[in-house]
Amino acid sequence: MGKIKIGLAVMLLAAAVCAAPGGDREKGGHAGEFFKELNLTEAQTQQLENNRKAATKAMQDNQKNARKEYGSLFDELAKDNPDTGRIAQIKLNILALESKRLDSIIDNNSGLKKVLTKEQFAKFQEKQKDRDKKWKDTKAEKKQDK
Repeated sequence: MGKIKIGLAVMLLAAAVCAAPGGDREKGGHAGEFFKELNLTEAQTQQLENNRKAATKAMQDNQKNARKEYGSLFDELAKDNPDTGRIAQIKLNILALESKRLDSIIDNNSGLKKVLTKEQFAKFQEKQKDRDKKWKDTKAEKKQDK
């Protein structure tokens, strides 16, 4: 009987946690907060949102293709007699996809520069460095705790 009560209590607690509001975050989560401090115009916000959606779609397509290529590579390597020519071609395909990923990062940065003013971009870079430092500090703390 006690186990049933404990089980019910855990289920009710889990349901309460899941039903709790998500906090004071607006739509957009961290990115929304991040860009909010830049005092963007409505046009800038819309352009950045369009750029983000396009970049996300391109990234997802690229990741899907990369997974497929890596799968092909591992399948070929698992064979008793792997075809070195096929492996070389798959390797070239993977490198081309990695190049596309880097091009996308560069394009995103260029797109950001086109949308933001110089002051906004400088503030963006400063906030980016702060965020990266916090992330590295958190990662180092977690590593020390292990």
